[in-house]
Amino acid sequence: MNRGKLIRSLFYIAMILMAGVCCRHPSNQWILHSTPVEAGMNGDTLALIDTLLTAMADEGKIAGAVALVARDGKIVYNRAFGYSDIEAGQPMTTEHLFRIASMTKPVVSVAIMQLYEAGMLRLTDPVSLYIPSFESPSVLLSHDPSEQSWLTRPASREITIHHLLTHTSGIGYGFNSQWLRQLYSAAGIPDMATTGDISLEDKMSVLGTLPLLHDPGVRFTYGLSTDVLGRVVEVVSGMTLGQYIHKNITSPLKMEETRFFYPKEMGNRFANLYSYDSRRQQVVPYSSNRSEAYDFATEGAKRYFSGGSGLSSTITDYYIFCQAILNGGEYRGTRILSEESVDMMTGNRLRGRQGREFGYGFGIERGEDPHNPGDSVVTHLGWAGAFGTWFTINPSSNVIAIVMTQVVFNPWERELTRGFRNAVNASTEVTPPLPSP
Repeated sequence: MNRGKLIRSLFYIAMILMAGVCCRHPSNQWILHSTPVEAGMNGDTLALIDTLLTAMADEGKIAGAVALVARDGKIVYNRAFGYSDIEAGQPMTTEHLFRIASMTKPVVSVAIMQLYEAGMLRLTDPVSLYIPSFESPSVLLSHDPSEQSWLTRPASREITIHHLLTHTSGIGYGFNSQWLRQLYSAAGIPDMATTGDISLEDKMSVLGTLPLLHDPGVRFTYGLSTDVLGRVVEVVSGMTLGQYIHKNITSPLKMEETRFFYPKEMGNRFANLYSYDSRRQQVVPYSSNRSEAYDFATEGAKRYFSGGSGLSSTITDYYIFCQAILNGGEYRGTRILSEESVDMMTGNRLRGRQGREFGYGFGIERGEDPHNPGDSVVTHLGWAGAFGTWFTINPSSNVIAIVMTQVVFNPWERELTRGFRNAVNASTEVTPPLPSP
């Protein structure tokens, strides 16, 4: 081979190798890893997570799970256990997609805070400014299901964006209230994401005509508030909620597998959904006549962008979102929110003594400051999803921990999350373990 041909051959080989590097999944370059020792964590204690999740899968309390732990911006633990599909013998992997249900809420809350930062809305704005049917709300006093009628009184104030962010709007979930379940069912309003050919615009407009459980601002009531926020995002931005989140949150952060809807052929990327059969004492394939609880991500009309439950994600994608929050609104130089807005989201925004602390999209817990005895620090910012997902951000130890399963309203969820959290806390020797249930 002459010198010219040799140079050209080497050039082509170099180009092929460079293309291979450039075309790798961004997570190979975008996500940093470390060892437990390098992160100042105890690897033997983290191994208790293996014991916990393996045992729960073996005992039939879950089908499978993935778990991730990160500290100081680097993943130190990311493993899969059990099966994504027991019946087909398909092992769980860390690349599987999970329906994250209410872990959608913090993402939508970030979207609202972005619009607030841009001066496109105020947190004190009445929701009726964006969804007119919410003007002059009423409070439910009694309901007659046989007559499909109810008795109400005028609410003391209108619902604001702040009320929606803190779940103090008085809007509940149908599965938590018999009254609301009947009202929502008659109005065709789903509690969660759905395959139905309906829109957020239509259903949130109808929701605005229905009575509240209590006056806005009185107390925390978990419900469809974040779905309403999703519609506010659409009205203010002129985009669908899915388009807005992709453009302003998931795409900048390279969370490329986090979205509301997927092509049908991606259905095999999802971990199967299960429920726990107490009679058989094991998980069984989930079956329901309510389509909103299973295949909404890949089947159906793909029109209802549920701000409270509609996203799916991988565990590494959701880690990036959590790390951006822990970093004060940015991830590896990409900022999605200011530090001031993150502080607003992660501080307690509930008035009075309500038995809990809650910010804008995040539950909050405190523990004793190990460096200043007698003082408290935030040890948990997080939330969970009805299909078996849970995350925590611990600012005091700079730790993020996420665990994902797919078991609907699992009675063993508390055992799983408590055991997982205790293992993570013990590995840092910062936050004392939680007492046994």
